[in-house]
Amino acid sequence: MQEQLDQGPADDREYPNKWPKRPQMADFRHFMGAFYEQCNAICLTLVKALEASASRTGVWWSAAFQITDLRLTHYPPIPIEEMRSGRTSRIALHSDFGILTLPFQDSTGGLEVGNRSGPGTFVTVPPTDTKEMIANVGDTVQRWTNGKLFGGLHRVTIPEPMKKADGVVLPKRFTMAYLFKTQRTVSVGPLREFITADNPANMPT
Repeated sequence: MQEQLDQGPADDREYPNKWPKRPQMADFRHFMGAFYEQCNAICLTLVKALEASASRTGVWWSAAFQITDLRLTHYPPIPIEEMRSGRTSRIALHSDFGILTLPFQDSTGGLEVGNRSGPGTFVTVPPTDTKEMIANVGDTVQRWTNGKLFGGLHRVTIPEPMKKADGVVLPKRFTMAYLFKTQRTVSVGPLREFITADNPANMPT
């Protein structure tokens, strides 16, 4: 259960941004535009570092002029029993399709990532600092590397301090996530250098 506002590139003519027109939000567009560009610069640097350590093709860097979303999300308050019922969730377990995701969370908590050393178990990502930036590898990198690197599984559930409580309401939660993707025309199949006799392509190239 959530509400969200998505922002894309300023020059995207296929899906142009729609901005609030309320007078009290006059500076919102300028602020979000600057923040979008900061996140984009961080992702380009991280992609270049990933490519240097795992690949020699140069494809990642050239493909990273992308259609990317900056997503603001509001999770309304919800009774803890409703979350426990399984009928709804804040965000179900998933990985992100793009190259990288930069999540920013408020002080509410509830974010968990899959534990690779214990499949089916999760590690809490505590909101120790609301200025903290998290970085998740996405499914595109997993595909490009033919499974050498993995997209990070994550979910948003009951905050750790409230998991044993009864009859309480989970407070509202606000987050931002910069979803860094390839261009729409770029292949996300395995790159040739990651295809070997011992590790054949696990999907079409």
